[in-house]
Amino acid sequence: MNDELQKWIPTDEVAGFQVCLGLYGNYGATVLQTAVNFTVHSKGAAFCELLLFHRTEEEPYAVLRFPEHFKIGDVYSMMVFGLDIGEFEYAYRLGGVWDREQGLLFDENHILLDPYAKAVTGQSVWGKKVNEKGYRARVVRNDFSGEKSGSQRFPWMSRSFMRCTSADLRRWQKMLSTRGHLQALRRKSLSEGFGS
Repeated sequence: MNDELQKWIPTDEVAGFQVCLGLYGNYGATVLQTAVNFTVHSKGAAFCELLLFHRTEEEPYAVLRFPEHFKIGDVYSMMVFGLDIGEFEYAYRLGGVWDREQGLLFDENHILLDPYAKAVTGQSVWGKKVNEKGYRARVVRNDFSGEKSGSQRFPWMSRSFMRCTSADLRRWQKMLSTRGHLQALRRKSLSEGFGS
């Protein structure tokens, strides 16, 4: 697949950014070698705009309207070249009909969080909204690789869990599926040193 991704080249320019048709199966924002792929689904939208923000700014520094030929059915998808994922946040703005009875509530004055976002910004203190204009997303690099194993592939997973036998895993699964799974898990790990 990496050979295929290297073949992507810009075909259009939108708001000063080089773009091309995106990968429709990758919902959300996906980092590729030379571009970031943005894909979002919206039933009934007349248009979709990608808003790019500097991390500390409330107003977007760029507004990229998805070209009509970058839309298939209800899915908008576009690759944007030349973005540094550490330097921006993003959101969407959708336009269309306002018809409450049909459930169509498009309002061009609202920015919308990517429903497929992997990282959300806009609230650093619980209960206190920092950005009054809404939440935004950040692009996250997926560094998982099938070539690594154990704790290298899953650094968040404890080593003791990695040493569990299949019988241990079946006990874990049974325990987690019960109603009081959290209490049972805590009791078992404290009393038996489970997995260590």
